[in-house]
Amino acid sequence: MSTEYYDPNIDRWQLGPYMITPLFDSDYFNDAYLNVVNESNQPTNSVHMLNLSSELPCWEKTAAMLYTRSYFGVVVIEDRIYAVGGYNGGSKSLACAEVFNCSTQKWCMISDMSIRRGEVGGFDDLSCNDLRSVECYDPSIDTWIKVAEMDVPRRGAGVGVLDGVLYAVGVSNGLTTWRSVEAYRPSTGVWTTIAEIHMRRKNSGF
Repeated sequence: MSTEYYDPNIDRWQLGPYMITPLFDSDYFNDAYLNVVNESNQPTNSVHMLNLSSELPCWEKTAAMLYTRSYFGVVVIEDRIYAVGGYNGGSKSLACAEVFNCSTQKWCMISDMSIRRGEVGGFDDLSCNDLRSVECYDPSIDTWIKVAEMDVPRRGAGVGVLDGVLYAVGVSNGLTTWRSVEAYRPSTGVWTTIAEIHMRRKNSGF
């Protein structure tokens, strides 16, 4: 499976080394690594990273997660990588979350969310409901805090932050995908519907 990374110094996309095994769910961390957590769309606890700081970029395997997951949320804050929710091997959505400390190279569990969530947002197979509820994690007190709900339930939304604004892009109910987008501003605590994307998308990456 091929990989590409963008080099802002030369304003070009560069071809990276082929992955030994297909990977899914990725995120970017500092100037050296592309962290890829999860192989294909099957639950796993394996973690790989693409080292871009070496003379010849290469894929390296690093410490495995404590839980087996698929279709989970991944976010990077400073030198911490968070893996949130997802599905386990029995296709059951998870409320648990864990964090990887890049300094110690170890994963540890953090507090559970109040609701089981798969596909970022997302879907609770216990109630068979797509979710519009949102929780915010405060690492200083290891607590999830409920914030304003989204305007529409979003399963498989792409989520990203730009200039302090959180964007939820795309939506699916498992059968149909839409172009809907909304933005959340912590300063107001309100979700606002914004212009739709051109193409229908779900599980999009940021």
